[in-house]
Amino acid sequence: MGWEDDNSFDSNDNGNSGGGKTHGDGDKKKEFPKTALSEGKLALRGYKTDEMDYPPKLQVEVVRNQVHITIWTSVKGDERRPITCRYSSIMFFQLLQLMHDIEDMPNDTILSIDNKVRDKESKQKVLDTKFVIGKDKEGNYFISGTAKGCTKVQFRYGYEEFHSLYINGEPMTKPQASLVQFRAYRNLMHGLMPVILANNYDPAPKGDWKGKGGGGNSNKGGNKNYNNKGGGGGGKDFGSRDNSYDDDTSF
Repeated sequence: MGWEDDNSFDSNDNGNSGGGKTHGDGDKKKEFPKTALSEGKLALRGYKTDEMDYPPKLQVEVVRNQVHITIWTSVKGDERRPITCRYSSIMFFQLLQLMHDIEDMPNDTILSIDNKVRDKESKQKVLDTKFVIGKDKEGNYFISGTAKGCTKVQFRYGYEEFHSLYINGEPMTKPQASLVQFRAYRNLMHGLMPVILANNYDPAPKGDWKGKGGGGNSNKGGNKNYNNKGGGGGGKDFGSRDNSYDDDTSF
């Protein structure tokens, strides 16, 4: 796909080198070209725990014909801030297919994608990041991404700050609301991504990308996906606040 040349990994780089604006506690605020994905309401937020200064954030953007899923854990001790999972368009649609397939799998299921890079010194492919699609024991859906030395953060589906979902006048259960929002997010990405990739095609993606043109990551305004502020389906306690999960990661 031509990405490998731009995907070298320096084992001494903790992800904090260079300048750039910051997100929260010191995470570099990556700057992307503006697209429909730059809409702040499309950024996902996770639960804020004691070790975090701000709620963690997940942002999807297109950079040099690739899909970047960037995660800010907001944990000062993490080795890499932010974490970025990079995908070709074909691989990203495989990720969306996994988000579809997990619906038919039992509760307490985790699907994952290992993302490898070529080490600059050894020239060998090594595990860089991992993306996770999960369904917990109660049937609530979440996604996540992690890297060596980084805190696992769940971005859970089912919460809406200004809307509640009902069936025959009764609030949806948390798993029901989670499934609706999980499907909606997946379907939105499935529809938006081909248009954004086509409209932002870069015929010469290799080399340093200067990141000019803006961020769009402020996430200001209503309808934020702050999963720590309440629950979908009318409740204010959207499931467990435990961000951990067992995915047999071996960095």
